[in-house]
Amino acid sequence: MYTGAIENNPDLVDRISARRTLLGNGSAILRGVRDPVGLVETLRCGGYAAPEVREEFPGGDVGGCWLRKPRASGGGVGIEVASRGENTLGRSFYYQEQIDGTSHSAVFIGTKAGAILAGITRQLTGVGERAFVYRGSIAPWEVTDAVSREVASIGNHLAGRFGLVGLFGIDFILSEGRAWTVEVNPRYTGAVEVVELAFQRSLIQEHVRACHNLKVSWGDEPKRVVGKEIIYANAEFRLGEELEVPSFSTDEPFHVPGCADIPGLGSVFGAGEPVLTVFAEGTTIRSVVHEMNAERKRWEERLGICWG
Repeated sequence: MYTGAIENNPDLVDRISARRTLLGNGSAILRGVRDPVGLVETLRCGGYAAPEVREEFPGGDVGGCWLRKPRASGGGVGIEVASRGENTLGRSFYYQEQIDGTSHSAVFIGTKAGAILAGITRQLTGVGERAFVYRGSIAPWEVTDAVSREVASIGNHLAGRFGLVGLFGIDFILSEGRAWTVEVNPRYTGAVEVVELAFQRSLIQEHVRACHNLKVSWGDEPKRVVGKEIIYANAEFRLGEELEVPSFSTDEPFHVPGCADIPGLGSVFGAGEPVLTVFAEGTTIRSVVHEMNAERKRWEERLGICWG
């Protein structure tokens, strides 16, 4: 099983899976679902909304805003608003129409019978001047029944077309009541843990069952709302204090910690690098957002991080 942005290296997945049993999507699936042009064609053939993509920057007769996106990236790193008149950047980048709306993600479990929607989250994005960098997730996020059905249908369509198995996610922009799919992440995503904590159930367990072609069970109601937010360094600094590491109990596997990803004493961070992650739980989205903001500010003050 892999996570991170290893889907950008299908040859590496091939080499590893030649020595170990692969619980996830193989290289052929990765090459298909990570091709932006092919993904748009697949979505539109199914009647779903997808932003236009181009290999080169559109000419002056094409309106709207466009994003320049790396083909091999993760977490929104390297995505920028494209400038008119810029030269073609070759195969390392492509251009995607920018859709106005709110950023979301959906977590699925792919099976041979189709995809099961595990949860929809709100994505937190933007760190300083990097407007598209992933900053966190809140789950479950409230959407209309119509949007939920549409997102579930999108996941099922993509799983059938590309053969996706186990955990995968889609990033989408919710605009005027429609879900515009902008990317597919064919592996464990950053949103999985907040969905697990909200439902107090293991998605990893269902992932393994799906990869072994066993029956997958999912469909309970969430027990709470859970959010996480990554704190990034605004400038280079060295951690000069020992931070307390939260304790975990095997008797309470879905305990929501106040913070995680705790760095060690003396750790050095460059500007824009992640430092640690804060969590919050509650009964409503509003309460979780309030608690998470307060926790983030408390840590930023303690670490001397100020984004202005």
